[in-house]
Amino acid sequence: MINLFVKKILVFFDFFHKKKIINSLKRFSSNGSLNVIIDVGAHKGESIELFLKNFQVNHIHSFEPSIFTFKILSKNSENLTKSFRKSRIHLENFAVGCVNKDIELNYLNETSSSTLRNLNINSNYFKKKEKYFGKLINKKMLVKQINLKEYLEKKKIEKIDLLKIDTEGYELEVIKGLKDSISKVSTILFEHHYDNMIVKNYTFGDIHDLLKFNGFRRVYKIKMPFRKSFDYIYIKE
Repeated sequence: MINLFVKKILVFFDFFHKKKIINSLKRFSSNGSLNVIIDVGAHKGESIELFLKNFQVNHIHSFEPSIFTFKILSKNSENLTKSFRKSRIHLENFAVGCVNKDIELNYLNETSSSTLRNLNINSNYFKKKEKYFGKLINKKMLVKQINLKEYLEKKKIEKIDLLKIDTEGYELEVIKGLKDSISKVSTILFEHHYDNMIVKNYTFGDIHDLLKFNGFRRVYKIKMPFRKSFDYIYIKE
């Protein structure tokens, strides 16, 4: 009973959080249009649905490394394709990072979320999760990782209206993997954790400095509900 109540509360606050993000992105979109979106960390397709409902989208390229979550994503995308016939959804069952290689993925049963970073299961965040949702089971699997520069060249993508990154502590590697193709990106939306649930070898400052060096400036910082995490929006100057 508590489990269901907590989930309803989370969904309620998540709705308003997403609304803030959409309103912020609309300020920088051209006539409510995001022609090409790169969606790194698609999960079950929540972001695909959010963008298609709020913007005119021609192509959205979505990456999800977990084969378990990817199956759900594929099914959900089929339904979205029927509802948004003018938009093309391209699904990719890969991780995204700085270099092409096979890499170990940590997959959590509780939310079917995953990360390429090591997890701190003893963190306060995961202790709270277990209190309400039961024992967390972390599965490890080997997945294929690609970098965005080579992907964009292969797909002949010359302009990206929005790069969205939700990779649970791997966002710096994703951005590095763009290399000089970062010049093709107009807007970047990414999530960054400040808690200790994920073991990271970089700070937010490293991401900020890299983006600033490449001509981006921060325009929004939006706190996520009940977490020491924020969504950031950067635009090209």
